[in-house]
Amino acid sequence: MNTRQDIQITYGKIKEAETEVHDIHEHYVDELKARHMQQLRDIESAFQEEREKIDAEYQRRSNAANADFEQTHQQIQAQLAQTAAAIRWMVSS
Repeated sequence: MNTRQDIQITYGKIKEAETEVHDIHEHYVDELKARHMQQLRDIESAFQEEREKIDAEYQRRSNAANADFEQTHQQIQAQLAQTAAAIRWMVSS
């Protein structure tokens, strides 16, 4: 009978150890998941910041290019008006 009791005691200890290992594993996995989720949030935040900087720089450059285009357009129109006026003057002379 002593052997049977020993087996039952040992089996109980093994089951307790299994439960403890399972709990430790779950705790480790939960911590790992939380750490990775935080890293993901950090990466997403950094990406968003960089994206906003890039968008702002793109907008600034686009606005500058549009302003340059508008200025060049106005200069060409002014030169065209001057040339047309000069041609009319030459023709009328």
